[in-house]
Amino acid sequence: MVIYAYREVGGREETLEEHVHVGLMFLDKLYISKGYHHHIARRLDIDEESSKIALKATYALHDLGKAYRPFQDMILKGQGAPGHEVLSAYLTLKCLNLDLSIKGGIAFSILLHHHAMRVIIKAVSKVKNYRSAFTISNEDLEYLSRLYSNLGLKVSLEDKIEPKAIINILDKLTDLFKASPKVWKEYTLAYLLLHPLVTCDIMAATCAALKHKPKNIKDLNTILNKIPPWVKDYIVRYTF
Repeated sequence: MVIYAYREVGGREETLEEHVHVGLMFLDKLYISKGYHHHIARRLDIDEESSKIALKATYALHDLGKAYRPFQDMILKGQGAPGHEVLSAYLTLKCLNLDLSIKGGIAFSILLHHHAMRVIIKAVSKVKNYRSAFTISNEDLEYLSRLYSNLGLKVSLEDKIEPKAIINILDKLTDLFKASPKVWKEYTLAYLLLHPLVTCDIMAATCAALKHKPKNIKDLNTILNKIPPWVKDYIVRYTF
């Protein structure tokens, strides 16, 4: 079965795998190759490999919640997947094999990446009010396991998740930020990860909308005038 990141009935389609791979290409060329991970490492006093993994994991996992039902059913009907960032943040905290403080920053960034379109508390409430569990087939679990393994990420996914479990984990995320004596690190990491996440998300979605599959970073002229001005300004200023 195909797992979609986005779908319009009779129109644009974008698989989760396409969205991940195209966005990661932009992440590598626009951020990692420019040394952005060095900045994160120096700013937070962590090793550069951890900062690079955090960048990669944040983008690769930000739409993971979409793979579960009922989100996948909603996408197939062209209804989008409002609230998927809440499930994605849960999966990051629960299933990603990384240090908790780094996972906390990643999860918080993922939780924020659609904040401009919907208030977080409303997205959380929407998930909390689902009457049934979020589910995924074994076939799709195996597919996702291979996808993320090939990206060098260890993710142990669950086939059934109760809404209450998601809220409990997110409450622990809040507690982490409240309890940590170095709370600024988690928050700072989250916001340092958020800019590349949102930028690359927009870039990948724009490529899909234009049915354009970029082969390298120089193959950008087709989409430059179709993306928001602040994204275009960043790319033109720091890439060309």
